[in-house]
Amino acid sequence: MKQMLGVLNPFLDDNESGIRSSLRAAPRYYALNHLRRLATKVKEVAVETLTWIIPLFLACTLVFGQTTTGTGRTLLAEGDSGSRSEHGSRLNNHWKLWQLDDGAYEVVDSSAKDKSSVQIFHFDRQFLPSGYTMQFGAHAMPPSSASSLPGWTISCQYLERELKCDAESSEGRKATTSVEATSPYLLVGEFYDLDLVWFLTGAVHLASDSKVKDGSINVYALTSGINPGDIALKLDNPMKIVFAGEETAQVLGKTQKVRKYKWGPKNRTILQVTLQGLVVSLSNGADPSAGFAISNYREYEPWGVALASATTGARNFDQSAKSGAGHSLSKASTAPRRVQVSSGVMAGLLLRRVGPVYPQFAKQNHVGGRVLLRAVISTQGKVVSVEPISGPQELVAAAVSAVRQWRYRPYVISGQAAEVDTEIAVNFALPL
Repeated sequence: MKQMLGVLNPFLDDNESGIRSSLRAAPRYYALNHLRRLATKVKEVAVETLTWIIPLFLACTLVFGQTTTGTGRTLLAEGDSGSRSEHGSRLNNHWKLWQLDDGAYEVVDSSAKDKSSVQIFHFDRQFLPSGYTMQFGAHAMPPSSASSLPGWTISCQYLERELKCDAESSEGRKATTSVEATSPYLLVGEFYDLDLVWFLTGAVHLASDSKVKDGSINVYALTSGINPGDIALKLDNPMKIVFAGEETAQVLGKTQKVRKYKWGPKNRTILQVTLQGLVVSLSNGADPSAGFAISNYREYEPWGVALASATTGARNFDQSAKSGAGHSLSKASTAPRRVQVSSGVMAGLLLRRVGPVYPQFAKQNHVGGRVLLRAVISTQGKVVSVEPISGPQELVAAAVSAVRQWRYRPYVISGQAAEVDTEIAVNFALPL
């Protein structure tokens, strides 16, 4: 240090004040310079982090998001329900079919002529009706009246031995009613336009249940109570759904096998039902051009709970038709040995999931993606058969090996466990 000061002495003598001032400022200079370099480094790290976080976020959205929402449900399909006559077609409703995280379903059905009117059909995992909700907004009265009708939300639960309905108006008025109900049953209302397509879809599933006798279903009607704003329930005339055979038809944009059912007075109304249990049309037997039908159908995820096998039912119906006595599908059919069930429903029954072991050679070659498998699940919930449908060949063996170890709760139809044919997707995400 002394040698350094000795060298600097001449300069200090000539420029003492300036040099000494610079030396005193040196620590601040180096501190500021360090902060600038640190800020630059932070910016570089932030940019590098964003370059891999954003693609990772997008990839997770594609793999896990798909048609899910933050409310714990997945959009399976949507379409329109309309009526047709000799005067043309008319759009009545637009609906969306959702599956909830617990495996149940709901159909949110919006009226085309009154945007404030919404119906929600609730179904359990077996696609049997479990409830019904109706929402409609306030309506203005004629100009001669200064008042208006309030909006209402009416929600009904189909319990095992009780039908319970709660109502609340937009003005805060509440009402509730219940009635002892005999299963199987459905609810209709007398003051709104019911979407017959989804109402009858629930009816067909009930009629195909082996516990239903003669295809008969009890019907309860929701009416106004004694006092203004009150609601009440009453037993209405029962309905009967009778199986009438199968045919191949062009429905929902493709040629497929459908089942036919008869309903209504003297069985004049013909229902066309897909094998997944969706009523796609109903028409008058005397005038096939009149009726209701689904249009603009879009399916985003495989779905549906297959109806009971109808082979026996069709044969018995043909024999009984000659004697004038029809047999319902539910009475003549037996429980199916194997049914096709959507992946969403089976996900709700999953008890144990074993993750796949990522093959090392696939990692090294940056192979990732989704492997789609077709699996058969036994009545004990074990995976007894797995076949690949699509996906990278390098990942198929690992996916099959993992899925074979999965376990499910048995899939039960009418109190009996059934084998299940379903699809399972296994995702492989490349490590970062």
